[in-house]
Amino acid sequence: MDPIFSPYNSTSPCFGLTVEECTFENSPWEYRPSIALNGLLVGIFGASLAAHFIQGICWKTWGFFIAMVIGNVCELPI
Repeated sequence: MDPIFSPYNSTSPCFGLTVEECTFENSPWEYRPSIALNGLLVGIFGASLAAHFIQGICWKTWGFFIAMVIGNVCELPI
């Protein structure tokens, strides 16, 4: 990525602007978050967390259980 267009560079077109003020064309990454997609992904990771939690308890695979629960919790935006 060109350092000129980094959003942390004071010469960036969107530096210091809110999402409403920075148009899609001026956005360094041309990305706008989607609430629907983020909600879907939280649901998927939450279901994965619940499934691994249940499997870890039932089959007593403690190392895998702990690793998967920590990994899933770290993916959730809390």
